[in-house]
Amino acid sequence: MASPCKARDSETATLRTPSTGNVLNHPHGTDIVDPIHGTITVHPLLSAFINTPQFQRLRFIRMLGPAYFTFPTGNHNRFEHCIGVSYLAMQLVETIRRNQPELAVTEADCLAVGLAGLCHDLGHGPLSHTFERFLREACPDKKPWDHEAFSISIMEDIVESRNLMPLLRSYHLDEIDLIFVKELIHGQRLVGRPKEKAFLYEIVSNKRNGIDVDRIDYIYRDAFNVPVVACTPTRFSEVIDTARAICVDDDWQICYAARFAHVIWELFDTRRELHRRLYQNQANGLGERMTLDILLAADKHLTFVGPDGVSFRLTESLKSLPHFMMLNDGIISQIRDSFQPEMKTARDLLNRLFTNERYKFICRTDLVKSLGGIELAKLKVDLTRMVKSSLQKSPHREMRVDDVVLIHQKFDYGMGEKNPMERISFYDRSNLSAAVKMSTEDFDVSSPQYWLEESVSLYYKHDDVTIIDELRCAMCRWAEERKLRILLNPDNLKPLRSARNEKGDHDAILPDAELTKAVKKDLFSIYNMEEPVDVKIKGEFDVLARLDEFEANKVKPK
Repeated sequence: MASPCKARDSETATLRTPSTGNVLNHPHGTDIVDPIHGTITVHPLLSAFINTPQFQRLRFIRMLGPAYFTFPTGNHNRFEHCIGVSYLAMQLVETIRRNQPELAVTEADCLAVGLAGLCHDLGHGPLSHTFERFLREACPDKKPWDHEAFSISIMEDIVESRNLMPLLRSYHLDEIDLIFVKELIHGQRLVGRPKEKAFLYEIVSNKRNGIDVDRIDYIYRDAFNVPVVACTPTRFSEVIDTARAICVDDDWQICYAARFAHVIWELFDTRRELHRRLYQNQANGLGERMTLDILLAADKHLTFVGPDGVSFRLTESLKSLPHFMMLNDGIISQIRDSFQPEMKTARDLLNRLFTNERYKFICRTDLVKSLGGIELAKLKVDLTRMVKSSLQKSPHREMRVDDVVLIHQKFDYGMGEKNPMERISFYDRSNLSAAVKMSTEDFDVSSPQYWLEESVSLYYKHDDVTIIDELRCAMCRWAEERKLRILLNPDNLKPLRSARNEKGDHDAILPDAELTKAVKKDLFSIYNMEEPVDVKIKGEFDVLARLDEFEANKVKPK
């Protein structure tokens, strides 16, 4: 019986044909040791872009923004990510070029795709995506900022300021190829390449199904630096080695060997787990919310001086490319080291973040398929109104809408409510030119109940126990009207308790031997939304907060 390894080697030999001019191993390239991809040989053309102040700025912009406040090892930066994306992009093009010489993929195609991967994140602001969210909140009336457009502007600035056109032409790249690079960054084909090479547009930014080298690199790089999920980069390298371009319904697209469908599914599943355990982890999400509040408080008073001698604020940095290029994650240190009285609010918030004195978690809704287009601003106002109504007998207590914090979480597999596997084409070794579709059932993986799940968490900025209790009750009433379950555990990763009641629900709030039957009944009603939350049982929320201690027999019930 032939061994599986020999069969695989035979298939690989069939797919590959001799070729020359591999841009991945240029004799004058620069070797970089990467923790994800091993030793990368950087092409001299790409080195010319890397060795510029515009690109070196990415060393000081963290991939995960303020996540390092929660996960100390999340310090990797956009600099290494862009080099990794460029390497994977060229590896994928070279695979297709080697396996399918009839497609006439050129060295210029490969270099252009690699350049797009290298430059695709040049336009990120300080703290990465957190800066984009800051601009949306600070300037709600302005058009949402597009970091991809800024990436293209900065790339153009590099070419012009460093006079790189002669070097580009020496590698057979001209003005139309630069247009092609810009289109690749946006993931949209216009005039850069003909229809027969449309598959090249799926490499850096894949709008069809999300399988692109940008996503592949950040998933494996984030999981490597913050190991909250297990994944092996070498497995996807094998997938890339089998990539082929196939015309499907008069549309050229990248297809993968059917035997690797489960690896591609694992990539989508890993992405979702990273959102649950890292990107939208409760503690990390709250850390980002506090960072946004810090930037919003500092913006009116934190100024920078550009190379032209003009002072500008964070929200004014987009008006000038040289001004924007001055910004990086160092703005956090500038806020910390400021001494202006006007910056006290921002400094105090930053100190709370440094000392882990974060906003107080109150409760959250359980994950559901849809929250029905929830409007967080309206919900904050409604909760505040209900609490103020309950606090009429305590006029000395003040409560502001801005002190209520709601964080909306959405977990999907990369395509919202859709199954991403349905948008990927595969091929079988028996016919290398015919594309087929596969579902999760085809490789013994059951589909999730919902492709998209949502939750909303409630926090309060201060320690007022009375207001916190009232907010919890108000949130319970709101949830009851919508038949949502309220959970008192901030962790989305596991149920509050492993035991189950007779209804099959997690018996999350009932420490069987410790509470009286009457209290247990009321708590069960609250948890399952079977009865309205009444004022008389508000005090029992104190019991909920101590359940872990009850179960560990550290505290005896009063």
